[in-house]
Amino acid sequence: MEIARRLFIKNEPVKKLSTEYSVIHQRIYAIRRSVIEQVDKYGLPDGWTEVKLCGPADVVQAITELFRLQMGELAAEEAEK
Repeated sequence: MEIARRLFIKNEPVKKLSTEYSVIHQRIYAIRRSVIEQVDKYGLPDGWTEVKLCGPADVVQAITELFRLQMGELAAEEAEK
């Protein structure tokens, strides 16, 4: 867990981790692959999709705020049910 935390959260280099933990770098890559596989199992709910926004910062910010507002309304509707 510590290696995965340092790899993903702290973004530490593979070479540094392999040296500190006395393992070959392939082991670090195997840990990375395992974590990614586990995360992929927790996909989005049915009917949902993922979107990546690229554009001027002010436009992306406006769309992000609108999205949060819409998600808040959706959550409120779900809570009423």
